[in-house]
This record gives sequence, C-alpha cells and structure tokens, in this order.
Amino acid sequence: MKLRPKGKQVIGRIVDIVSTKSGISLPDSQMKGVTIFVLLDEVGPEVTNYKAGEIVLPHHVNHVFLRGGTYHRVIFEDKEILGVMEDVPLDQMTVDGKPAAQAMEARA
Repeated sequence: MKLRPKGKQVIGRIVDIVSTKSGISLPDSQMKGVTIFVLLDEVGPEVTNYKAGEIVLPHHVNHVFLRGGTYHRVIFEDKEILGVMEDVPLDQMTVDGKPAAQAMEARA
C-alpha cells in the first residue's frame, strides 16, 4: 500500500529510542506519553523546508492504521514540525522494529 501526502502534509514512521546513553533499555510500556520523533517517508508537493529521510520532532500527529496492524504511519502538516534532528545516533533507534540505519537505507 502506498499513501501519498497532499499539499503541505508529510507522512512518516515513528522512531523508537531503544536505549539511552547509559545503556538502559526502554520497553514500549514505558514509552507512553514520551516525545516522539518521526522518520519522514514522503512529503507533499507544497513542502519546501523538509525532505524524505529526515528525522523530525512533530508537535501533533495523526495515526494511520490498517486492520491487522500491518501498516502504521503518521501524517501531519509541515507546520507541525518543531525541529529536525541532526547527528542522530542511529544505533540507539529503531523504525518498525528494525535498526534506524537499516530503515533509512531501505527508503532510498
């Protein structure tokens, strides 16, 4: 399935932090209400400040699920982005249960 963003919308996947600098693992049950970061998969035609492959900090997101849990994406407008992560320690993050570096390579 491919979902294409329109206008100033962006679509991405939630990036999970799997360990802290001290090496403490954070299971999903402890991640409720925690700040989320999103790996942008695709940006709409009117989005000029961001590009696919960036990891951003959104203010608010809408979730897209398909029955059976096989597809989960977040969609929001570019004005909801508070910042772009730089110098990301990819070894401490996962996307869809895979290492973030692998997920980013698969996008390309």
